[in-house]
Amino acid sequence: MPVYSCKKILAESLPVLFAVLTLSVVSGLFLGSGEEVFLARPALLFVTPIFINTVGDLASILASRITSGLALGTISEKLGDPVLRKNLRLQVGVGLVLSLVTGAIGLGVDYAMGGGSLLVFAVISLASAVSVVIMCLFSIPVAVLTHRKGWDPDNIAASVLSTCGDLTGIGVLVLLARLLLG
Repeated sequence: MPVYSCKKILAESLPVLFAVLTLSVVSGLFLGSGEEVFLARPALLFVTPIFINTVGDLASILASRITSGLALGTISEKLGDPVLRKNLRLQVGVGLVLSLVTGAIGLGVDYAMGGGSLLVFAVISLASAVSVVIMCLFSIPVAVLTHRKGWDPDNIAASVLSTCGDLTGIGVLVLLARLLLG
């Protein structure tokens, strides 16, 4: 029997792709709901692709590490597993550093556009950091579920996590921008 079968790939991928398609529409609605915030501070819109991409990538990388570790037996499904916790801490740490970098980019763009408010830096950095933590934590059950069900994580995890990262990131950004920037 071949390692990869078209039938198995389609059976696992199509439902997930339809689900993430729906979630992508919701992400677009969230983005549209923040129109007034983005018009007032275009730097927020400028950095949105940077940080939502980073959030989804970090969560997907963590899920990949977890599913590989589960398959190899080097990681257990228990939250107390030291290798799992170490990977989670590492990924969140990288995400927090990248959140500050993204905030600095946003501040530079805001400054170039005639603003330069440290609140823009705070909103972007905080939205990115909160999104990273949420999505890295969410990557654990996604990885464990794909492993338990015997699904190929390549067909599931990256799509789910990147789309949920978009949804989470945009939602958190719009919420924080409204709260902190008015």
